[in-house]
Amino acid sequence: MCSSDLELHGKNYDKAKQEVALLHEHIANQRYDFQHQISHKIIERYGIIAIEKLNIKGMIRHPYLAKHISDASWGSFARMLGYKASSAGNRLIEVDPRGTSQNCSVCGNKVPKTLAQRWHRCPYCGTVLQRDLNSANAIITVGTTGKYACGDGSSVLAAQKRLEHSLSAKQEATQLVGW
Repeated sequence: MCSSDLELHGKNYDKAKQEVALLHEHIANQRYDFQHQISHKIIERYGIIAIEKLNIKGMIRHPYLAKHISDASWGSFARMLGYKASSAGNRLIEVDPRGTSQNCSVCGNKVPKTLAQRWHRCPYCGTVLQRDLNSANAIITVGTTGKYACGDGSSVLAAQKRLEHSLSAKQEATQLVGW
């Protein structure tokens, strides 16, 4: 190989490296924009937002899930929700994630499941829900009441009523402002 071949190879490598860097920057900008759009829609629609307070630094130590968790940017999304909720006068409630996927959102009893089980089937009250929906109901119940369901479904109903009131109050405020 002569020296001109090495220089040509070096220039092509640098050019390819630059193109890959631009592509990664473009993807990062798309994710950031998507997070802004979704967080804006959530803040616009709901007056009370409950999320799990996740230990993201601990979670990204997982050898198989670290890249996926980092790519999803859960931490930056939670921060966006926080500052947008604050500036809009909404409430963002962070809930301890322990038990949100294992407890029944209707009766509050613990129903152990593996990650592979995608349906929540409560042997105590007979509730059958998709696992993520059960977790979402548990998160909003804990976020609005400070505790898990009391056994008769009233905590879930009370949480849903508070959400409906929060939504209607947000809509009324929007109509007053004239958006």
